[in-house]
Amino acid sequence: MESTRGRVRLIHWNEAEAAERGERLRRIGFRVDHRVPVSASLKSLFDELPDVFVVDLGRLPSHGREMAASLRERKTTRHVPILFVGGEPSKVERARQTLPDAAFTCWERIERDLERAIASPPRDPVVPPTYFDAYSGTPLVKKLGIRNGTSVALIGPPAASPRSWDNCRTAPGWTAPLPYRATSSSGSRGRAPSFRTDSKTCPV
Repeated sequence: MESTRGRVRLIHWNEAEAAERGERLRRIGFRVDHRVPVSASLKSLFDELPDVFVVDLGRLPSHGREMAASLRERKTTRHVPILFVGGEPSKVERARQTLPDAAFTCWERIERDLERAIASPPRDPVVPPTYFDAYSGTPLVKKLGIRNGTSVALIGPPAASPRSWDNCRTAPGWTAPLPYRATSSSGSRGRAPSFRTDSKTCPV
């Protein structure tokens, strides 16, 4: 008989422990997918949208925290409740800072708090800032870390067939001046355009 208590996607990074935790949840009536994630891709995380994501912080807590943050970034999974389980206090606090509206529990209280999490999905879920948000409004040259003396190859330039670095830097997003002593040269037959900073030359 199929469970009617809800679908659980358990996120755990140890295969044996994930199987044991998954079986524990099945015994109390939940339908559980406990497969260890094979990649960072969310497409490989579930076949159908679960009623709740259960993230075990007992193993590789940073992985679990990052996976939970990714679930919140994606619109299709943003409103699915997230329940963190276990973990050292410092790791739990990090997860709480990242997703303050997630639920937190221990395995001894998992049944009660699973029901509560499923019954109360987030109405206005917190979406944590991504790594790239820190670079919002930053000139592209700075984002790429181009400094004095840096050699750069530009593949698939933003402007149509630019013949020099000067053309490239006027394309949308290139809002910073050239690095110190950067020069540009047009490509000759059989050679790509290039720019040079100090004594180094690299095709662009």
